[in-house]
Amino acid sequence: MENKILHIFVKGKYWALALLRHKLYEYREVKPFWTKRLINKNYAEIYYHFGYTKNILRFKYDGFKVTHVVHKEFGNKAVKVYTISLKHFIGDLKEWN
Repeated sequence: MENKILHIFVKGKYWALALLRHKLYEYREVKPFWTKRLINKNYAEIYYHFGYTKNILRFKYDGFKVTHVVHKEFGNKAVKVYTISLKHFIGDLKEWN
């Protein structure tokens, strides 16, 4: 069985926070796009991309929880999100094609 990878593309400021271990969770708004990628999927790892560069951090995938957050990226209003853990850092990926 192939180890599936969840690819998440983020802005540089969030990638840097994850690199320094100051960002422990990634939030994605509950919408069909993310529902299709998360519900009933079994990933082994997360590839956390700095935009569309080759800078990638690897994390162990531990599933997700549905929560509510208030954040400027979501218009400073409470929204329902998928909360994905970035607590289990594996390393960075030097070469990815």
